[in-house]
Amino acid sequence: MDEVFESIAKFSKRVSLPERLIRALVKQGQLPHVMLGACHAKVHIEAGLEFLKTFSNQNANQIAMSMPVPINIAAIPPMVKNKKHKGRLPDKVRLGLIEKAR
Repeated sequence: MDEVFESIAKFSKRVSLPERLIRALVKQGQLPHVMLGACHAKVHIEAGLEFLKTFSNQNANQIAMSMPVPINIAAIPPMVKNKKHKGRLPDKVRLGLIEKAR
């Protein structure tokens, strides 16, 4: 009896691609799959191979345009240089008890 679905690990070995790439394609919804429960995914073998065949024929610009853009990039705080304190700030600094030099 031929299998129709495979786990991500088996499918990545079948197509000789990194498992992280297959997981990313499944998470983005680009690779045909079925979710079993909340965290187990099975990839449809024939549809997955067909998708990877069309995916390999695209150029880098077409692939980049189809990938979703992370939303939380703007939420990343800017890097603080010359930080005096590691971890939690001292109470004097945190509560503003240090007088500012004039």
